[in-house]
Amino acid sequence: MRKLLILLSVLSILLFGRWFITEDVLASNKDSAEEFFEKINSDTYQEFSQPTGNLRVIIRYKDIPDTLKNKGILKMVPKTSYSGDPKINPNAEIYYYASWKKQGDEFNFRYAVFDANSTKILVSGSSYHLEKNGTK
Repeated sequence: MRKLLILLSVLSILLFGRWFITEDVLASNKDSAEEFFEKINSDTYQEFSQPTGNLRVIIRYKDIPDTLKNKGILKMVPKTSYSGDPKINPNAEIYYYASWKKQGDEFNFRYAVFDANSTKILVSGSSYHLEKNGTK
Protein backbone atom coordinates (compact mmCIF):
# COMPACT_ATOMS: atom_id res chain seq x y z
CA MET A 1 0.00 0.00 0.00
CA ARG A 2 2.81 2.38 0.89
CA LYS A 3 4.60 1.67 -2.40
CA LEU A 4 1.40 2.44 -4.29
CA LEU A 5 1.05 5.80 -2.53
CA ILE A 6 4.66 6.69 -3.29
CA LEU A 7 4.22 5.70 -6.92
CA LEU A 8 1.05 7.79 -7.24
CA SER A 9 2.76 10.75 -5.58
CA VAL A 10 5.72 10.57 -7.95
CA LEU A 11 3.45 10.26 -10.99
CA SER A 12 1.35 13.21 -9.80
CA ILE A 13 4.42 15.40 -9.40
CA LEU A 14 5.71 14.42 -12.82
CA LEU A 15 2.37 15.01 -14.53
CA PHE A 16 1.51 18.28 -12.78
CA GLY A 17 5.09 19.49 -12.92
CA ARG A 18 5.12 18.98 -16.68
CA TRP A 19 1.84 20.89 -17.00
CA PHE A 20 3.28 23.85 -15.08
CA ILE A 21 6.47 23.79 -17.13
CA THR A 22 4.42 23.81 -20.33
CA GLU A 23 2.42 26.83 -19.11
CA ASP A 24 5.64 28.67 -18.20
CA VAL A 25 7.19 27.88 -21.55
CA LEU A 26 4.09 29.08 -23.39
CA ALA A 27 3.99 32.31 -21.40
CA SER A 28 7.69 32.94 -21.96
CA ASN A 29 7.22 32.74 -25.74
CA LYS A 30 5.04 35.87 -25.67
CA ASP A 31 6.48 39.35 -25.83
CA SER A 32 6.18 41.45 -22.70
CA ALA A 33 3.63 44.26 -22.89
CA GLU A 34 6.50 46.72 -23.41
CA GLU A 35 8.10 44.64 -26.20
CA PHE A 36 4.80 44.18 -28.01
CA PHE A 37 4.00 47.90 -27.69
CA GLU A 38 7.16 48.74 -29.65
CA LYS A 39 5.82 46.61 -32.55
CA ILE A 40 2.40 48.29 -32.76
CA ASN A 41 1.75 50.42 -35.81
CA SER A 42 1.00 54.00 -34.73
CA ASP A 43 -2.07 53.97 -37.00
CA THR A 44 -3.50 51.20 -34.81
CA TYR A 45 -2.83 52.71 -31.38
CA GLN A 46 -0.91 55.70 -30.14
CA GLU A 47 -0.45 57.09 -26.64
CA PHE A 48 -1.03 60.75 -25.87
CA SER A 49 2.01 62.98 -25.84
CA GLN A 50 2.61 64.16 -22.28
CA PRO A 51 -0.12 61.93 -20.83
CA THR A 52 -1.36 61.94 -17.26
CA GLY A 53 -0.91 58.17 -17.39
CA ASN A 54 -0.26 55.17 -19.60
CA LEU A 55 -1.03 51.52 -19.06
CA ARG A 56 0.74 48.65 -20.82
CA VAL A 57 -0.14 45.21 -19.47
CA ILE A 58 -0.74 41.61 -20.44
CA ILE A 59 -3.80 40.35 -18.56
CA ARG A 60 -6.96 38.28 -18.95
CA TYR A 61 -9.77 40.16 -20.72
CA LYS A 62 -12.03 39.81 -17.69
CA ASP A 63 -9.44 41.62 -15.53
CA ILE A 64 -9.62 44.96 -17.38
CA PRO A 65 -12.04 46.60 -14.88
CA ASP A 66 -9.88 45.63 -11.88
CA THR A 67 -6.76 46.91 -13.65
CA LEU A 68 -8.41 50.26 -14.40
CA LYS A 69 -9.75 50.45 -10.86
CA ASN A 70 -6.24 49.89 -9.47
CA LYS A 71 -5.06 52.83 -11.59
CA GLY A 72 -7.87 54.97 -10.17
CA ILE A 73 -9.49 55.71 -13.52
CA LEU A 74 -12.31 53.14 -13.79
CA LYS A 75 -15.05 55.72 -13.09
CA MET A 76 -13.63 58.12 -15.69
CA VAL A 77 -13.45 55.79 -18.69
CA PRO A 78 -16.31 54.65 -20.94
CA LYS A 79 -17.80 51.30 -20.01
CA THR A 80 -17.22 50.12 -23.58
CA SER A 81 -13.46 50.12 -22.90
CA TYR A 82 -13.83 47.32 -20.36
CA SER A 83 -17.29 45.77 -20.63
CA GLY A 84 -17.47 42.20 -21.79
CA ASP A 85 -17.53 41.99 -25.55
CA PRO A 86 -19.40 38.72 -26.23
CA LYS A 87 -16.99 37.94 -29.09
CA ILE A 88 -14.00 37.90 -26.70
CA ASN A 89 -13.40 35.01 -24.33
CA PRO A 90 -13.27 36.51 -20.79
CA ASN A 91 -10.28 34.26 -20.01
CA ALA A 92 -8.37 35.24 -23.15
CA GLU A 93 -4.91 36.58 -22.49
CA ILE A 94 -4.64 40.06 -23.98
CA TYR A 95 -2.34 43.01 -24.31
CA TYR A 96 -4.21 46.02 -22.92
CA TYR A 97 -2.98 49.52 -23.64
CA ALA A 98 -4.52 52.72 -22.36
CA SER A 99 -3.45 56.33 -22.32
CA TRP A 100 -5.21 59.21 -20.61
CA LYS A 101 -4.75 62.91 -20.33
CA LYS A 102 -6.49 65.12 -17.79
CA GLN A 103 -6.31 68.88 -18.09
CA GLY A 104 -8.61 70.85 -15.82
CA ASP A 105 -12.11 69.47 -16.38
CA GLU A 106 -11.19 67.71 -19.64
CA PHE A 107 -10.49 63.97 -19.67
CA ASN A 108 -9.25 62.19 -22.82
CA PHE A 109 -8.87 58.41 -22.95
CA ARG A 110 -7.58 55.95 -25.59
CA TYR A 111 -7.32 52.19 -25.39
CA ALA A 112 -6.56 49.12 -27.48
CA VAL A 113 -6.97 45.39 -26.84
CA PHE A 114 -4.81 42.85 -28.70
CA ASP A 115 -5.05 39.06 -28.55
CA ALA A 116 -1.84 37.87 -26.88
CA ASN A 117 -1.72 34.69 -28.98
CA SER A 118 -2.55 35.96 -32.45
CA THR A 119 -1.42 39.58 -31.75
CA LYS A 120 -4.41 40.83 -33.73
CA ILE A 121 -6.30 43.86 -32.50
CA LEU A 122 -9.65 42.93 -30.96
CA VAL A 123 -11.06 46.35 -30.10
CA SER A 124 -9.92 49.94 -29.65
CA GLY A 125 -11.45 53.32 -29.02
CA SER A 126 -11.21 56.73 -27.45
CA SER A 127 -13.35 59.11 -25.45
CA TYR A 128 -13.47 62.68 -24.31
CA HIS A 129 -15.63 64.28 -21.67
CA LEU A 130 -15.84 67.20 -19.31
CA GLU A 131 -15.92 66.49 -15.61
CA LYS A 132 -18.11 68.29 -13.13
CA ASN A 133 -16.86 68.38 -9.55
CA GLY A 134 -14.37 65.58 -10.26
CA THR A 135 -16.91 63.13 -11.70
CA LYS A 136 -18.03 62.18 -15.18
